[in-house]
Amino acid sequence: MRQELLARHNCISCSEIEMRPDVSESFTFLLRYSSACGIKNMMKAGASAGRRALGETGPAPHSSSQRPTTVPSDGETPTNGVLTPHRVSRKGKGASVSGMPPDSLKQLSRALKKQWQRYRRDLVRCQKRFSEKSVHELRVAARRLLSTVELLEPFLSRRQVGEFSRCLKQHLDCFDDLRDTQVQLPLVKELRKDFSGADRFYDWLQKRETRFAKQTRERVAQIKTKPLARLVSGCRKAAERRQSSAPGKLVLGAVERAFRQAKVLRARIDPGNTHTIHRTRVAFKKFRYMVELLAERLLPISKKRLGRMHGYQTLMGSIQDAEVLLLAFDKFMRKKKLDPGFARRLRAELLRRRKELIRLYLDAADQLDSFWP
Repeated sequence: MRQELLARHNCISCSEIEMRPDVSESFTFLLRYSSACGIKNMMKAGASAGRRALGETGPAPHSSSQRPTTVPSDGETPTNGVLTPHRVSRKGKGASVSGMPPDSLKQLSRALKKQWQRYRRDLVRCQKRFSEKSVHELRVAARRLLSTVELLEPFLSRRQVGEFSRCLKQHLDCFDDLRDTQVQLPLVKELRKDFSGADRFYDWLQKRETRFAKQTRERVAQIKTKPLARLVSGCRKAAERRQSSAPGKLVLGAVERAFRQAKVLRARIDPGNTHTIHRTRVAFKKFRYMVELLAERLLPISKKRLGRMHGYQTLMGSIQDAEVLLLAFDKFMRKKKLDPGFARRLRAELLRRRKELIRLYLDAADQLDSFWP
C-alpha cells in the first residue's frame, strides 16, 4: 500500500523506497526529510507524538518559558479525565471481548457523565479566561465527549447520536478560523527569514487572528449548555435501559467499524487530492479517540501504541495545515497588490512543503494496519 501510494504521488520510485529504513524504526528519518525540505517547524506541534510514533518513547526536551510554535493537536494532553484510571495490564496487544469487563456499559455511561462535566468546566473557564490554552482544552473536551457517545452508539438510537453530533459540532465550528490562523502564524514567521516580502503576509495573518479571536470569544460566550445537557441525559438513560448479554462485543464492534472506515478511506487516498487525506484523518481521529477512551480503563492498550497513533494523526494534520496555509496565501494575493516574482516564489515554496509532507505521510501510511486489534 505504501509503495503504491508513493508511486501514484510520483515522488520516488519503488526501488528507492526499498532502500530506505522503515519509518517506524527511526525518528531521524522524519527529521532528516523535514529539515532538508524546510518543514521542520511545520512538524514541531507533533514532534513529541512523532517520536513515539516512530519508536522513541522518551520525553522530548522543551523549555516551559518558550512560547509554543504551533497550536497543539486535539488530544495532546497526557491525561483527560475521561475514566478513572486503575491498574490495567499494558502487555496486551489485541482487543478481545474477553478483555472487556462485564460492566463495561455501566462504566461508559459513567464516563459520559464525567466527560460532560469536564466539558462544562472547560467551557466556563474559556468563557471567563479566553486564551489559546483554554480554547485548546475546550476543543479536546468536546472531541472526547463526542467520542464517548460514539462508543455508546450501539445502545442508542440513530436520532440521538445524530442530534448530539450536530449540537456539539456547532460548538466546535466556533474555533475553526481562529485555530487555523494560530497554526499559520509561526509557519509564516519562519518563512520571513528567506522571503522578505512574507512580512506583509504575516501582518495580514496577525490582523486576522485578532479579528477571529474577538469573533470566537463572542460566540463562546453565547454557547448554551442546556440543549446538550438534555441530550447527554437522554443518552445515559437509553444506554442504561438497554439490556445486552455481551455489551463489550457491541462496544468493540463500534470501534471495529470506525477502524474499517479509516482503512477504506486510506486505500482511496489520491496523493494529488489532499481532501482524500483529510477525510482519512477525520475517520482515523474518530477511531483514535475511541481507543483512547477504552484504554483508560476497559482494555489493556499500551501507551506506546497510543503515542504511535497520535503521531500518525499528526502526519496527516500537518498536510491539512499546509493546505489551509496555501489557501490563506491565495486569498492574501487576491486582496493585496504583490510583486509577481515574490508571490510566485513563495507560493512555489508552500507547494513544495506540502508535497514533502504528503511524501512523509505516504511513507508511513501502512502503519495504520498495526493499530487494531
